[in-house]
Amino acid sequence: MAKKRNAPQITVTMQPEVLAQVDARSRYRSTQINRDLEAYYALMRAVRAELRLTLGKREQAALLAAMRWAGSELVVDAAAVPEAVRDWCAALSPIQRLAVMDAARRYHYQRRRGREPEPRLFEENGE
Repeated sequence: MAKKRNAPQITVTMQPEVLAQVDARSRYRSTQINRDLEAYYALMRAVRAELRLTLGKREQAALLAAMRWAGSELVVDAAAVPEAVRDWCAALSPIQRLAVMDAARRYHYQRRRGREPEPRLFEENGE
């Protein structure tokens, strides 16, 4: 596969089991990792667009407020989540849960960097 011009080169450290998954798909690791990440981000955008229709801005803010960092992991204080939002979370599919956590990590990462994003999981622009 042809190399994209002017694509930044980075170094990535991977767990052996993740690297085995990459190697099982292609001998071109960089291309495969890029392809996998593009697919992952597209999937997260699509799932967040669906979820945006099912959880209001107030509920999104409540869920985000109940999340905190525990080391490098984002965790949810279930007691701080309103019952209706807990019920909503319990009904999510595994891919929907992944999309919620992905959105929450991005939100909280922005806050850790000193930015103050809107307290929403699912942005209107799909990002």
